[in-house]
Amino acid sequence: MTEVSISYVFPNISTVNRGGRGGLNERWNYALRYNCNFIEMPCDFIKNKTEIKLTGLEMCSIPDKEAIEKIYSSNYNPNAKIKYILHTEPMLSRRDLDNKNYTAKLKWYDDKWLDDFISMLISVIKFLKITPYAIEIHPGKRKNTYGNIFFAATKIIKDIFKVFNYKPLILLENRTGHFISNCKEVSEFMYLLEKQKSDYKNHINFVLDIYQLYKSTKDTFENDLKLIPFNSLKAYHIHTNHSAPDISDEIPWKFVFDQIKEVKNPIIINPEVFHEKNVRKTIDFCNNLLETKI
Repeated sequence: MTEVSISYVFPNISTVNRGGRGGLNERWNYALRYNCNFIEMPCDFIKNKTEIKLTGLEMCSIPDKEAIEKIYSSNYNPNAKIKYILHTEPMLSRRDLDNKNYTAKLKWYDDKWLDDFISMLISVIKFLKITPYAIEIHPGKRKNTYGNIFFAATKIIKDIFKVFNYKPLILLENRTGHFISNCKEVSEFMYLLEKQKSDYKNHINFVLDIYQLYKSTKDTFENDLKLIPFNSLKAYHIHTNHSAPDISDEIPWKFVFDQIKEVKNPIIINPEVFHEKNVRKTIDFCNNLLETKI
């Protein structure tokens, strides 16, 4: 077995989101400290009370150009050679200023909504002054379909190419409660993607969140995991409920990494933890199971 080629993403830790979403530079400084190749940059809808106060927009609304200028910091250093991944709205439950509960909707089937979503992406990229390597999107509820996702991902690529003259990688992430959440659904999407005749399919792939996948599968996890074409996947989120994973977890991590170790193509791993103290632990955990040094 040849050694797996890995790039790590410095995750979107809570420290860099106080008073807004911050910018690229402070995240890149963290990435350099941990030998990470990319940084994760949030691109949610309006997601907390601070952002409501800063923008005047409602919870879970799509930020416009003016809102983006208020919640992000424009501090890109062109000499830093920063590489980042935009992580878009994951459809979490949130509370507004009146403590009312909201959950954003992902409507890949709605042309107007999709145009607004892409406008947000373009405005964020323009404000940050550098294009992302990849854009992560999430499936949404069951009114969406595999076809909706493919059409939307293709339109994102086309519209961004028109503005920035490059084609980003679109990574679809599985999530519990979304219409793509278990191993069967991941494998079905990857199979249908492979069958597409469009050249755009080469710019669309999957980021597999192992913890979310396990939550959706549990008792049949190991058998179901064999359905997923690991050699076709480009990226993984590794964490245990956004803390550092441990070999004693319910998740059979050794089995998971035995599958990843068979991958022949370069892969990206995001140790998707919320606190800096867990970043090194998670990277070391991955390297130990992959028998890799970094």
